[in-house]
Amino acid sequence: QVHKVIGVDIVESAIEDARKNALLNGIKNAEFVAGRAEKVLPTLVENEKKNGRRVVAITDPPREGLHTKVITTLRNCAQLDSIVAVACNHVTFIENCVDLCRPQHPKAPNTKPFNPVKAAGFDLFPHTPHVELMTLLKR
Repeated sequence: QVHKVIGVDIVESAIEDARKNALLNGIKNAEFVAGRAEKVLPTLVENEKKNGRRVVAITDPPREGLHTKVITTLRNCAQLDSIVAVACNHVTFIENCVDLCRPQHPKAPNTKPFNPVKAAGFDLFPHTPHVELMTLLKR
């Protein structure tokens, strides 16, 4: 059980669809924000931490992976305890994971790295070479 889920997407129509789906499914503890993750995430995380809540980010980027600015933002959010990283492209995921987990990051020099804790693959596309990867990263 979670207190609240906050969805962030740059695509306004995706946010509108998420709101409609939450309403149709009777979900009352979700809110959705349209905007660039690197711009809205720091304030969202800080506000939740001020209220004494544990904050976990769930990332599910396109095949190109997380943008460098998003990785920098995630590392700079000191209040962020964990990331559940979902990836459909293991090559870009590895690059993103290295950037999130390496001890020093050139664009976020004084940040604490994440550490991979658990990982699992999910075959959502039978009879194809594609799998979804889900990894828990913790500080």
